[in-house]
Amino acid sequence: MTETLQEDPIIKRQQVFVDWLKEKGLYNEFDSADNMIHMQKVWEACQEPVKIFTLFWRHDKTDIVEGKTIADAMNNFGFGAGALGALDFWKEGIAREDYVWNQNNRSWDPSKKENHFEKTI
Repeated sequence: MTETLQEDPIIKRQQVFVDWLKEKGLYNEFDSADNMIHMQKVWEACQEPVKIFTLFWRHDKTDIVEGKTIADAMNNFGFGAGALGALDFWKEGIAREDYVWNQNNRSWDPSKKENHFEKTI
């Protein structure tokens, strides 16, 4: 039974959290289990990786933003719901080189970058 509990991913995650609290000298600072559970949720949210997104605007500009999700990234950069009307599309990662602005039809076209792998085959 003990081996099964140690292999449980939730138990492992809780142990990592408790070890982190002890390392920071915070383990005995909680006055209730509810406070510790809340702190664990905050800690877990901070452990999520931050992603990079490229925003392509309808007026030939791009922005690089960071966040856990596209909504989080836009909020972090100061864009609210009103900015969505000016946003053409977004891509995860740094994708500025993947599209070029077509001034004639005022839209983003896939760039015609040479594909190194196709050339070598």
